[in-house]
Amino acid sequence: MDRLPLVCFLLFGYLMSGISQEYIRNGSFEGFIPQENNVPQFWQVCRSHSTPDIQPVTSSKPASDGSAYIGLARRGANPADSTLAYRGEAIGQKIEPLTPGFEYLISIQLSYDPSHQSSEGETEAPGRLNVYIGDGMCFDTFRIWQSPIIDHLDWKVYERNYVASCFNNYIILEADHGDILTKDASYLLLDNLSIVPINNESALDTVDCGTREMEAPDSIPETNYTPCRIFIPNAISPNNDGVNEGLKIYYDCQLQNFDFSIFDRWGARIFKTRDPGFLWVPDGRSSGPYVYHLKIGYTDEEGESRVEILSDIIHVIP
Repeated sequence: MDRLPLVCFLLFGYLMSGISQEYIRNGSFEGFIPQENNVPQFWQVCRSHSTPDIQPVTSSKPASDGSAYIGLARRGANPADSTLAYRGEAIGQKIEPLTPGFEYLISIQLSYDPSHQSSEGETEAPGRLNVYIGDGMCFDTFRIWQSPIIDHLDWKVYERNYVASCFNNYIILEADHGDILTKDASYLLLDNLSIVPINNESALDTVDCGTREMEAPDSIPETNYTPCRIFIPNAISPNNDGVNEGLKIYYDCQLQNFDFSIFDRWGARIFKTRDPGFLWVPDGRSSGPYVYHLKIGYTDEEGESRVEILSDIIHVIP
């Protein structure tokens, strides 16, 4: 083969591999013999209080893809150990950095096993899955999706389109309660996770990615300053009753800069402001969950400049 055609062939192969790039390593959760209290190759335990199970071992369901899958539990009240009450198992891994403004398709298969029981013999109810994109191992910076209650016995595919807002390079999967009122113990099964780019044209008008040292959620950061206290309501009810009509942020520090955005469930930004005294009233917006992303700069009590980044869900209730 002539040198020029060979170079063109290799270049074409490289470009095609970038188009079909897969960001998750071992999304099928293979690599080890199924066993309790373990995680598959390339995955890490993200909550030190409890360890997931590589299935099938306590669940007899066959895998959807390959020979193994993962089971994640969310604890209910635990009479034997109150420190475990209501806590959820989670796993995570480092991925290739997502490109800000690019759109990605996140796909996963989920299922439920009604015969599964906790180590105390308690039957575990259907649960939900939280998917986080982070800036550090097991630091759930930005929850991008919460599944519906997974109560079906067969494997079903769930997909979520996500427009990256920064160069996030960690993903975290966490079990959550199915019923947030009773907070019963819950369990769900995961298989065949993938993240693939589907649009390389930026969907964001601006990209502002700050740098910040991230700490794992189970660790206690050693600091010699008092962080800015911030309160962001997790629900508003714009129903014209004069109570809790809009979203407002409360803080007790001297702000140097402020950048706040709200995204709908499809990842489209619907609100942005740099005014810390804003009031967002979602006129004409449908009820449901929305995602907010806040970046602030402030001066601490010692006169040092600090940066904080917060992301979570805000529910609009009719």
